[in-house]
Amino acid sequence: MDSELRALATLVVGAWIQAGCFYSLSDPLPESCSEGLGDCDATVPGCETSLENNDRHCGTCGYDCRETSCTGTICTPVQIAAGQNRAYAIIVDDAYVYWTNDDEGNVPRNSGVWWAPKDAIDPSQAAPCAITDSGVPRGITQSETDIYWVDMGRAEILAVQKPCPNNNGEVLHQMAFDPQNPAPGDLGPEPIAIALDGGSLYWTDARKGSVFANIWTLELDTPGSAQPLLADLPQCITANGSCDATVEACPCNSPWYLAVDAGYVYFTHFSSGRVGRVARDAAGRGAVQCAGDAGGTVEGWGIVLDDSHIYWRVSLGLRVADKEPPCGGGDVVAAGQAELRPRDLARDGTELFWVRGEVDSEIVSVCVDGASERVIARAPAHGLTVDANYVYWTEWSDSRVGGVYRVARPPACGTPNRAP
Repeated sequence: MDSELRALATLVVGAWIQAGCFYSLSDPLPESCSEGLGDCDATVPGCETSLENNDRHCGTCGYDCRETSCTGTICTPVQIAAGQNRAYAIIVDDAYVYWTNDDEGNVPRNSGVWWAPKDAIDPSQAAPCAITDSGVPRGITQSETDIYWVDMGRAEILAVQKPCPNNNGEVLHQMAFDPQNPAPGDLGPEPIAIALDGGSLYWTDARKGSVFANIWTLELDTPGSAQPLLADLPQCITANGSCDATVEACPCNSPWYLAVDAGYVYFTHFSSGRVGRVARDAAGRGAVQCAGDAGGTVEGWGIVLDDSHIYWRVSLGLRVADKEPPCGGGDVVAAGQAELRPRDLARDGTELFWVRGEVDSEIVSVCVDGASERVIARAPAHGLTVDANYVYWTEWSDSRVGGVYRVARPPACGTPNRAP
């Protein structure tokens, strides 16, 4: 028995050492730190580090604010661009950040795609990439060589080659009314969000309350190939030919944001707050195959996917549902308050990043299991994206007082307030 106990002890101690959890008898045992303190220095026993205003351990051990400072456990953001009017969606690649800006109400009107170096510390480095005068650009996506965006004002799907600046962009598709079947209240095409997967573009045509609301696809190697994915649903049409918004799966509930995987396009309904999906392949197109419950809320916004779940934004927070029909129950991942209207959403690994609030907005990171969350910036953010080191966002504002910002990304979910 003694030999068995000694063998077991050897295994346990070996596992501790391998995991970096070995303490000598002279060291204090690991302990939970009080709020505002962390055990960030492995050479000093106990919770020796203040996390309140520590530029290298901002609110959490190892949260390095990089080029800025920490105040009240929040890193100060860097302004990448200034003088933006209604900056909307945002993306990044290895070297640059790109965003859409409609610049409404200004003369000259610099609406279109803008860009700046990701590591910019001077907002004057921001410049137009492709300008479409009188346009109202919204969603944006990219490949390694090109940038694609939708223009709601001009009802166009456009592209421009990298690197910026380039030109006014190439129109890939011009949307139009259906002259054969005019619908009551139809104000025309309203492209909002766009996604790229392989050689296929997908975008939403919201047309709030119109029976012509839909999701479209375009094969980049086949000009003029734009096709709607959602079929007309007779149960959605009222006696006077308008949309019956009480039917949850109707496209006329305004498909808003979208995300794509190998088999399906998933989208949020702005009017109902639910999510739906439609098959990408021609044989399975037509019907909305699921609609996750939004818990009685409205305003479906950003949406992201992992291998088995859908995460999306509604007016009262974040929700999650199974990908497979009937898409689960729409469980709450993170909640807001009734007056809050969240907008965009990003996911990387096990973390979700979202914007909570409309007036006093906060950018929040939350673990996908809902176990923990933290405020990483207080800003009136709209568009949102992340890379390995930073969180980037646009600031929606009139009168050219908005901007584009970045802030250091916090440590991954589950990182404790102690040294490794």
